[in-house]
Amino acid sequence: MSHARAVVIGSGIGGSVTAMLLAHAGIPTTLVEKNRRVGGSCSGYDKQGFHVDIGTHMFCRGSKGPLGEALRRVGREGSIDFRRTHHIAELRFPMRDGGRNVVDGVARVSVPSDLARMPKFVFDLASALHLSARDAIKAAHLFARILTMSEEEARSLDGITLEEFVTPYCEHAGVLGVFGFLLGLYFILPYWQVSAGEAIVSFQRMARDNSLSYPR
Repeated sequence: MSHARAVVIGSGIGGSVTAMLLAHAGIPTTLVEKNRRVGGSCSGYDKQGFHVDIGTHMFCRGSKGPLGEALRRVGREGSIDFRRTHHIAELRFPMRDGGRNVVDGVARVSVPSDLARMPKFVFDLASALHLSARDAIKAAHLFARILTMSEEEARSLDGITLEEFVTPYCEHAGVLGVFGFLLGLYFILPYWQVSAGEAIVSFQRMARDNSLSYPR
């Protein structure tokens, strides 16, 4: 009788965790990776003396997310040092003189890691995008809708794209781009291909856990 063995192809978060769980269950496991670094889209690369994180691993939600849960299953809770940053990203926009001309300089809007600082982010974002009062109210309504809908409501939107969900609320190109960026980052896909339901559920969990961090 042959013994079970497993081969896992790809060492992204999914492949790495799968290999870890299989090995913990006593199944001899080989993890295969084509690149020099493990981690897949949650890895990084070296260029001209700098180490550049691809960045998507920031969405692991630290010990509260699925990576933390997987470590608990194998009795290794705390074995990864999660580092939290004050801001998770910085959005940049050309400064305008009130018309179509772009003047020297760039408006920078930091995306906070703490939900309590989100109101200031929304205000700064509206200012940088030069939103009218009407568009600002629409954007705020959209943001509130995303945060307050039930998971059942969100799952009912699995069949439409994130773009199709956002557009009826606000047609401002800048607002559409920002919401598409923020809600679509989890998927390594453009927002016109991402499921609205899955994006909203992911964003809600990120906001609820309030634990965005990088595994060191």
